[in-house]
Amino acid sequence: MGECFTKLAIIIVCASIIGHCLLDSGSTERIVRSMLGLLGQRLAPAALTVSSFVLEIPVFFDTVFYLMIPIANVLCIQTGGNFFLYVLAIVAGASMTHSLVPPTPGPLAVAEMFEVELSQMILGGVIVGMVAASAGLLWASIMNRIFTLNVQEDDTTSLEATAQKDESELLPVWLALLPVALPVMLISLVPVLEMISPELARSGSYPIMVTLSDKNVALLISAGIALAVYLWNARPSKQSMSEAMQSAVGSAGAILLITCAGGAFGRICFKRTCPAC
Repeated sequence: MGECFTKLAIIIVCASIIGHCLLDSGSTERIVRSMLGLLGQRLAPAALTVSSFVLEIPVFFDTVFYLMIPIANVLCIQTGGNFFLYVLAIVAGASMTHSLVPPTPGPLAVAEMFEVELSQMILGGVIVGMVAASAGLLWASIMNRIFTLNVQEDDTTSLEATAQKDESELLPVWLALLPVALPVMLISLVPVLEMISPELARSGSYPIMVTLSDKNVALLISAGIALAVYLWNARPSKQSMSEAMQSAVGSAGAILLITCAGGAFGRICFKRTCPAC
C-alpha cells in the first residue's frame, strides 16, 4: 500500500487541486460554452460528451456529473431536447475518461501496476475512450427514442442567468484549457520528441525535458497554473481559498485510500496465485 502511495499521492492531489480550480475559476463553464458554440445546439449531445470527456481528465467523475447536469437542464429548456439524452451524453464522455485516461486514479494505478509508460496510457486511453464514447452517444440516441426523463425546473431562473452570462465575463478558451492540456503535453513530450528525432537523447536540453515530462513535475506545474488562474479570475478571499484547497486535498485523500487499498489487495492476491512469486 505504501508503494502505491509513493507513486500516486502527488499526482492525485494535484489533479484534485486542478479540478477544484477549474470549477471555481469558471474554466469549466468556458470549456462547455466553447464546445456548444463550436458544434451548435443541434449537436448539443455531442458537445456535452466532448466537454465531459475533457473535463474528466483532472476532475473526478462525481464532480463532473454534478457540474454538467445543471448545464444539461438549461440546454433542455432552451432547445426543447430530451433531458434523458443529455444525461446519457454526459455519462458517455465522463465514464470513458474516468476508466481509461490518467491522471484519473483508476487508469493511473493500472499504468503503475503494469509498468506501462504514462504517455502511452494517455494516448491509448484517449483513442479507445473516444471510440467508446461515440458508441455510448449512439446508444443514448437510440434509448432516447424509448425513454423520457423530466427536467427539474426548481432552479430554472438562476440556471438560465448563468447560461446567459456575457462572453466577456468568461476566461479565454486557451487559458481555461491550459491546466487540462499542459500535463498531457508535458508527459508526452519526451516520447514524442524521441520518436521524431532519435538524436534528442544526446542534446544538452534532454535532462531538462526528462524532468519536465515526469508525471509528478508535470502535474505540479499544471496545479500551480490552475491555482494562478483561479486567483486571477475568481479573486477569492484567503478564507475561501483555504477552504477550497482543504476540500481538494480532502477529496484526494479519500480517493487515495481507496485506490491504494485496492492496489495492495490486488498485489496480495497476485502473489498468492502466481507460482513465480
